[in-house]
Amino acid sequence: MAKKQKKNSNDSYDEAFEGPGFFMARKGRHILMQGTATPEEHKSILEAIRDSREEAEEDIQAKIREIENLIQDHDPLDIIARMSLRNSNFDAENFKEWKSEINPAFTEYIALLCLTQPYESFHFQNPQPIAPGFIEDLQEKIKVLFQAETMNLVFKDIDPDKPGRTTIDRLRFLSLSESLLVRYSAYHHHLIETLLGIFSPLNSEMENSLGFNISDAIGIMEGIDGIRFLKLSQRRAEAIDYEQKLRKAAKDYRHRKRGDGSGTEFPEELLEKVTKEKSAVSKKMIRNMITAWTFYTLGETLSFTVDELAAFTQLPSEKVTAFLDRFSLSFEGVEERYRRPAPTHPLMRKPFIKHGDQYLCPVPQSTYWAIRPEIENLWNPQSKTSIVKDDVIWQKYQKVRADYVEKTAIQYLNDALKSATSYQGVKYDLEDEKGEKVEAELDGLVILDTAIFLVEAKSGTLTEQARRGAKMGMKDDVERLVEEAYTQALRAKNYIQASDQPTFHSQDGKEIVIDKSKHNEIYLITVSLDDLSVFVTNTNLLRDLGFLQGDEYPWAVSLMDLKVISEIVEFSSQFVHYIQRRLHLIELGWVNAHDELDWFGHYLLEGLYFDNLKENKEDNFIYNLLSYSWIFDDYYFYVTGQRQTPVDKPTQKMPKLMHEILGELDRHHDYGYLKTACSLLDMSGESRTDLFKACEKLRKKTQKDREIHSFTLTFIDGSFGFAYFFTPYEQKHRFPKHIANYSMLKKYQTKFYRWVTIACITDTPGWVDYLVVIEGAWEFNELLDKGAKEFLQPWDENKKE
Repeated sequence: MAKKQKKNSNDSYDEAFEGPGFFMARKGRHILMQGTATPEEHKSILEAIRDSREEAEEDIQAKIREIENLIQDHDPLDIIARMSLRNSNFDAENFKEWKSEINPAFTEYIALLCLTQPYESFHFQNPQPIAPGFIEDLQEKIKVLFQAETMNLVFKDIDPDKPGRTTIDRLRFLSLSESLLVRYSAYHHHLIETLLGIFSPLNSEMENSLGFNISDAIGIMEGIDGIRFLKLSQRRAEAIDYEQKLRKAAKDYRHRKRGDGSGTEFPEELLEKVTKEKSAVSKKMIRNMITAWTFYTLGETLSFTVDELAAFTQLPSEKVTAFLDRFSLSFEGVEERYRRPAPTHPLMRKPFIKHGDQYLCPVPQSTYWAIRPEIENLWNPQSKTSIVKDDVIWQKYQKVRADYVEKTAIQYLNDALKSATSYQGVKYDLEDEKGEKVEAELDGLVILDTAIFLVEAKSGTLTEQARRGAKMGMKDDVERLVEEAYTQALRAKNYIQASDQPTFHSQDGKEIVIDKSKHNEIYLITVSLDDLSVFVTNTNLLRDLGFLQGDEYPWAVSLMDLKVISEIVEFSSQFVHYIQRRLHLIELGWVNAHDELDWFGHYLLEGLYFDNLKENKEDNFIYNLLSYSWIFDDYYFYVTGQRQTPVDKPTQKMPKLMHEILGELDRHHDYGYLKTACSLLDMSGESRTDLFKACEKLRKKTQKDREIHSFTLTFIDGSFGFAYFFTPYEQKHRFPKHIANYSMLKKYQTKFYRWVTIACITDTPGWVDYLVVIEGAWEFNELLDKGAKEFLQPWDENKKE
């Protein structure tokens, strides 16, 4: 049994657990996990797990039967509706993902469990109110079942004779556990924007083959949300009215003789029961009765007909019928295997339940996510459920989808990089193995200051085989959605590095010549339409599978995560700096996160610096981040009107003057500003404070004594040095030549790879009037050596800050 250790004066963790063969600890929102078993102990543990598999499987089946027995005497539509409310309603004012007890996957599971049986098989005659606590008991039992199934996934492939878990085993577990529990990896308004962008050019194809277009579909889904809200509101209003009438009747009953024949709509037995108690108890009894009545036959309350939905949306009933029939399941229409929690299941593509002429939506937000995968299945001739005989629509759809992802990815990058120059669909010439010239393509080329961003976008879909944890399916999807994009971007980088004058051609025939002396930083960015968090948040794992074998990693991100990041970043330099930190974490390889927004949230709140965490640790450990995306939840809940309390856009904490200088660098974007800004962002909190306090002090001093003053920071890892000069207006003629010479000599003296110098004319607005960035490996130079000794003070390496 795991033993919890309390924090003590010698312990740097908030809490720690130690069990057979493992150690786990929490520090803030970081989780450390480390194996401690010897090889012999580890094998013994695995043997015990293997020997308990049969017992574990019996336990899972027993849990399923227990849930089935629990719901058997109730109307399944009522059960599904109650679970739907339980796992969809939340308080946007206080919602935090890691604290939330709602899980739409639990609602989906109970709906699927019910749909494996005929509606008539449930043993109820006149539905009785669901008892208080029933739904919470059911929720807890499902939660325990999911935990058992998750553990089953962890240990399913364990072989004591092969105690080392392979990378593909690890990815398989991550894929299965995510598919089993995680839902809706984007914000609702971003998803709608994407659906409209992809399907609007295909409205005629949708009308002809499906009977509705994308605007109709979104209108219907929003109409379902509206009907659900309206019916619940009406039910609550009726309940309030009923409660008031019952209280009045009870009050009147207390003050008249019983059985005097006075007319009332309430049975005398009910009034007798209510009034025989004291007033406070009586009021509580009435409130409980009204609450039970509000949720009585909730399945009927939340259900709707085609005519109701057509009237609400003002759409033709034929379109509403066509939509609902395409996306509906029925009782006894789901396979028996879905009695067990499954990583993929029919409700993911058909999110409605049809019973007679009524429809019920167990998880309203799932409808928007079902649209694209189900239409793709209907249009793809290779799909078992395809409704087309040829691939004309499918080919057109793939082209539209790919163009949308490429165009939108570049637009989001432009939003993040502010003043960048960008091109979509550029071409360039390569030599093949035979020495013959061939034309190659790159989805996107973005240029800003010293940096080049080579963009490849993939619009393909993550297959159900990969979501189910099929090892070959996962490998195929990684190759198709990650490796191909990486290879194409890397090919373009190699072309730039190998060419004396790399030249690209835009779609309009413009020649784009890359000046390698100016643009010497190259970033590979791959953007996917689907969320590939399982595979790309910890990209280093893919190298173990034989992928991403180049000299560097790409930054792989989903389109909708890129959308969030592009909307939140304040400065183009901040975006570049974030990519730099992310790539460094991939190289470290022992820090994990659930998704990209956890990384980005951590970057804004705490920075992405983990190197020091490895001090005094063994090699066999990993750090996991808990959720850091709540800052975006709060902001978007407010933006979309779900939250009333105002929330500012998330920002990175920094000194006010630093914020001002980064903004000034961004606006003027003089050459070298990205490296200058990233150098500032690389500084620790203490260094930032020291620098900007000194800046304010030296500016005032310069304005007073009319002399040139400066402040220098050097860093203990030798990565770069930084200097800030302040000069009065009358001495500005000494710049920029002065700081250029100083920077060159200082870089040579310190042997740093990069030296950054900023100069400010103190009598004019702003903080950045001259900027010098010099970088490169140190080499002995007789002239520089002489100049450094003659013009600079001796420098002591031991006094680095």
